[in-house]
Amino acid sequence: MIILRGADVAAKIKEEIDEGIRKLDGCIPKLAIVRVGSRPDDVSYERGALKKMEKLGLRAEAYAFPEDISDEEFKKEFSRINGDSAVDGILLLRPLPRQIREKDIEKMILPEKDLDGISPENIAKVFAGDRGGFAPCTAEAVIEVLKANDILQKERG
Repeated sequence: MIILRGADVAAKIKEEIDEGIRKLDGCIPKLAIVRVGSRPDDVSYERGALKKMEKLGLRAEAYAFPEDISDEEFKKEFSRINGDSAVDGILLLRPLPRQIREKDIEKMILPEKDLDGISPENIAKVFAGDRGGFAPCTAEAVIEVLKANDILQKERG
């Protein structure tokens, strides 16, 4: 049995992030974490993500909406966040409440801001093997841990 540990992988990724931030010349990216409702797991994930972003020296802001927000109102608010030039990436906590048409939101999110690979364009890139988009965060993290433990072959080049 192999015990997989993510701490070493996380440390390596932090080094890569630190190096990337130094190259940005003071232009620090901003993450928008979008949550509807207050499910304990979502609130906990959001809190952890905000702390992690702060620790890494990155900007992040949480956008929380009530569980009973209408589809129309949420789309209006999501459009505002999506169109905000100060927001570089969006992490949408899902599932969304039933009244919100999640597929519509997936189509709305700008692919370049879609950090969890939910837009049709990013999903297509994942299946096509195009590294130019974003894959789902959790799946990507698992792949990195498997590669670091020599369970999955590392890419060349």
